[in-house]
Amino acid sequence: MNTEQVHTLPEAAELLGLSVKTLRKRAQQEAAEAGKQGRTALAFLQDHKGGQRWVVTASLLESLKTQGFSRGTQQGSPEGSPMGTQKVAELEAKVRDLENALQLANLRADSQELLATERSARLYELQQSVLALTGAVKALTAANETKRKWWQKGRKQLSSGESAES
Repeated sequence: MNTEQVHTLPEAAELLGLSVKTLRKRAQQEAAEAGKQGRTALAFLQDHKGGQRWVVTASLLESLKTQGFSRGTQQGSPEGSPMGTQKVAELEAKVRDLENALQLANLRADSQELLATERSARLYELQQSVLALTGAVKALTAANETKRKWWQKGRKQLSSGESAES
């Protein structure tokens, strides 16, 4: 078999921060893959006290550490281990913090939207006032120009009439 140092599943699971069940599944998967590929398995059954038990080699242990457990399924999570429980608690706290930050951001956005709506309404009122005042100024200016032109025309008529008489 293999002359490399071997670890029992409980020992290896503790070192990796995995549950024994998850590590057993990975060991069985490794043994099956090795059999298909025709190479020496890095996990195998070993005789022990009238039966057999799964053991993993140190090289498989190292490869699982470096892989970051990416080959496994979600079924085998490290929730049962102390490291896994701590990580779950940290992630739950982070989720709560992010939810609070999201709620605060939504409140701020709603407040800013309300303020923008009020300002938009006030701006519309001011624009309407400017248009009304502009129209009134134009009307007054036109009326004044018309009066001046009438008086000016009258003066010119008088002036031209007087010059005709003289």
